[in-house]
Amino acid sequence: MEASRARVPRAFEDQLSTLIELERADPSRDVDLDALEADLAVQREERRLALELQARAESFYAEYRAHEHERYARFKRALAAARSAHRHDPDALRALAELERTQRGSGSSSVFTAYRRRSRSEERAERAEPLSGGVGGAKPP
Repeated sequence: MEASRARVPRAFEDQLSTLIELERADPSRDVDLDALEADLAVQREERRLALELQARAESFYAEYRAHEHERYARFKRALAAARSAHRHDPDALRALAELERTQRGSGSSSVFTAYRRRSRSEERAERAEPLSGGVGGAKPP
């Protein structure tokens, strides 16, 4: 096989496809082209399914958040009505106060957010962050 200065693809699927093309041009006994071609077909189908599922999950999540927002608005109105109806009952007001959200976060209080797939930029940023503490726990100057 000749050395080539062609750009190496970054995606695995493209790398596999390129290897198959290179092996077709200059076959070697040690490479099973049939197995690689089968792997490529499976890879493409599974990737297509994964992207489809991811799109469906993102669509579902957007709808879920919109519906949750509507439910929370109804909850707040009902809570305000209950407070108004029991404004002279300290025990009832204490019980109702427990229903208030005490922490304000990023606006996402749903358990579902723990399962949200991180974006590639979030993953890259996480990998790029230097570890704090340095050698022996000392912070860099």
